[in-house]
Amino acid sequence: MPAPRIYNVQSLAGGGGGSIPVDQAIDEIKTYPFSFNSPSPINLVALEVGSRVLGITIKITESFNGTNASLTVGKAGQPDFLMNANQNIPQELGDYASNPYYMAGVVETLQLFVSPDGSTQGQGVVVVKLNKGD
Repeated sequence: MPAPRIYNVQSLAGGGGGSIPVDQAIDEIKTYPFSFNSPSPINLVALEVGSRVLGITIKITESFNGTNASLTVGKAGQPDFLMNANQNIPQELGDYASNPYYMAGVVETLQLFVSPDGSTQGQGVVVVKLNKGD
């Protein structure tokens, strides 16, 4: 099996957020496994007012075999708010990283949306880097 590739979505998709201020240290890292047959959306983390999302990485550990399989990270009503389908390639092993720097203005739930497009295989992990805004 070839070694996984590491992608920075700013170069892959031409976007993905602003700079992280120096005083915004990562104080919590959460990981969430998923697969082609996970019920979607998958609730990742409940964000409190003032919480900041400093980074999101989708790690594809087994490639999806659906031609148009897609993964997005967002919230209810905005499924691709923090990472859109052009910022990762579920059909290729690799780490797809985004640095959105998003601060929650209300209590809300961050979600992963899995569209397997007929896949019979595929799995990975979502890593969310947070600052609780204390």
